[in-house]
Amino acid sequence: MGETARERSVEALLDAQPEPTRSLAQAVRSRVLALGGVTEKMIVDYDVPEDSPAFYVGARQLCHMHLERDRVAATVSLGRELTFEVLRAKDVPDGIRGLVERTKEYGATRWVAVAVTRPEDVEGLVAFLRHKHAYLTGGADDLVIPRDQTTLEKFA
Repeated sequence: MGETARERSVEALLDAQPEPTRSLAQAVRSRVLALGGVTEKMIVDYDVPEDSPAFYVGARQLCHMHLERDRVAATVSLGRELTFEVLRAKDVPDGIRGLVERTKEYGATRWVAVAVTRPEDVEGLVAFLRHKHAYLTGGADDLVIPRDQTTLEKFA
């Protein structure tokens, strides 16, 4: 107890989770980091009482995870352009596309929370995240200046 987002690592947080949360979160983490150019850190998300693992491409957030008793929820911000791309994407599962469509837009951003309750759900989430990753990197292997979500770090 008493650890802050700056003191606790993502790995330590995941290792401390009960099953099945631990294995689901570790599967998501390994697949997200494998996308290339992705870094991780702990963040404070004021919607939940505990710190959250977050994944970044440069200074832009790819997603962050909420660890729950029996599942993991990955939260992804989508601007309008990326929302329409995901809705057209055939590689993103219908359930996730439907979730994107139903998620309310705040300003020009949708905060989409995708639940991962089974190991089979990880691949669908990763298909969704590949679109955000490509958007942030400009679709190139070499990272360009990411262009979607502004983080609070920019204002610090």
